[in-house]
Amino acid sequence: MLATTGIVFAVGAFRSDTTPIGHPSPAAQTSPGPSLTGEPRITAEIPLLDAGVDGGTGGIAVGAGSAWVGLQRGETGPGSVVPIDLATNEIAAEIRLRDTPWRDRIAATDEGVWVASSELLERIDPATNTVVARVELPDRSITAMTADAAAVWVVTIGDDGGQPTGTLVRIDTATNEIAAEIPLGPEVAGYNDSVMLGAGSVWVLGVRWFEEEDVE
Repeated sequence: MLATTGIVFAVGAFRSDTTPIGHPSPAAQTSPGPSLTGEPRITAEIPLLDAGVDGGTGGIAVGAGSAWVGLQRGETGPGSVVPIDLATNEIAAEIRLRDTPWRDRIAATDEGVWVASSELLERIDPATNTVVARVELPDRSITAMTADAAAVWVVTIGDDGGQPTGTLVRIDTATNEIAAEIPLGPEVAGYNDSVMLGAGSVWVLGVRWFEEEDVE
């Protein structure tokens, strides 16, 4: 792994009343959203890793008053999440996890911050910055996730007779237990998967492969 210096950029944008906005939780979003005016600008640069130190940065999510960033120290070092205080642009804590949550594997709400690694979903209490629950998902990887106050929606990839196949798993945030599993088929197989909440539905993006090699 190349030595990198992890950094987060905060970019300010304004509504017509010049009130700064953040990233609302999926449950609070409406469609279409209000237009933004003014000129966006970088308002902060927050270093995450020291220059020359091996490691990497993973996914990012915003909620519960912080920006939550996946972090790995060292080429095979422990994974963690660091909350960045939105009021001060400073790292408030470092929460050790089983593994680093990479792209699309962090979802933040006011009630909990959910991070995923292979076969495991971990819940962080944003009030205490501690892991308060774990949901095991044996024999499958997690490729994407989203959440609101009621549920966490996780795209998982398992093996169906030698063929990767996707399943959408719903986690009840009241019990931290699996509430439903929806088969997605071979089109959701771990390649550029994505999941979003909106318009009263859960939307999952997959890729349909054709017989010709490398044709999507």
